[in-house]
Amino acid sequence: MSDIKLFHRTGASLSELPGSSSPLEKALQTLFEQNLETMLGVRCQSRSKKGPNRGVKLGQSV
Repeated sequence: MSDIKLFHRTGASLSELPGSSSPLEKALQTLFEQNLETMLGVRCQSRSKKGPNRGVKLGQSV
């Protein structure tokens, strides 16, 4: 699900750990997203808002 890869190191050798998701992953993501302003001082705009002077939704390619 993620592009981040994890590795296990044994001496000078690395082996990639298999990726998997957890039921807790979605709950943590939602909790983090709902508290971005409190934790990081970041406020995200709704994706349905339109950008100034263009009438284009934020995050949409022009």
